[in-house]
Amino acid sequence: MIVGVDIGTSVTKAQLISRDGRTTPAHEARSTVYTLPGQRVEQDLDDVVGTVETVVRAALADAADLDGEPVEALALTGQGDGLWLRDATGAPVGRALSWMDGRAADRLDKWTADGTLRALHRRTGVGLFPGSAAPLLAHLAEHEPERLAAAHVAGYCVDAVVQRLTGAVTVDASDASQPFLDVATRRYDETALDLCGLTDHRGLLPDPAPPGARALTDDWLAQRFDETSPSAEKVAAIRGYEN
Repeated sequence: MIVGVDIGTSVTKAQLISRDGRTTPAHEARSTVYTLPGQRVEQDLDDVVGTVETVVRAALADAADLDGEPVEALALTGQGDGLWLRDATGAPVGRALSWMDGRAADRLDKWTADGTLRALHRRTGVGLFPGSAAPLLAHLAEHEPERLAAAHVAGYCVDAVVQRLTGAVTVDASDASQPFLDVATRRYDETALDLCGLTDHRGLLPDPAPPGARALTDDWLAQRFDETSPSAEKVAAIRGYEN
């Protein structure tokens, strides 16, 4: 069975799912969403990681309800978009900018007027909104360049949690496709970055995980959670990326 985790904007949930489709009740933990002046909406990565750890421990404690079936993986899904800056250790570089953040609305209006959005759509096939990574990165590059200079990774919620739990630096292709990834080649489109004025920050974008990738193996979950669940000693991997 797997531990399925959904990292929502305000609530994180987890439950066990067996190979034959049986499930345990879902456990929930609330995250704090900071709504601030200037259309800013932010979250704290430490808080979000804490909710994941809380619900995973609670879910693992239910293993006996599924006849002690071995736990094989931790599967993560979660909110997309926004901007979750981290340093090389996975520590947050300031609070994460939520997908609901509106501070870059003016930037998006400018890109609409000057044709940048249309040209970007021709390159990668996506549309943008103020809480997308591209306008948020451009906003920080203009107004808070020191934050980008301090960052090692510019990613999203799920890959930020994966890095904190395992040390792996990667990103799901579906997240990376908004807006810089060429989904056919699974490589970043350098022209798309240039259109947004973000070529100098290409190094912040992690390479997308290959299909079916596992972020870590070798009893990782047992080592992290064995103090709360005997069943965790049978866990093989954390799985975050399937597309």
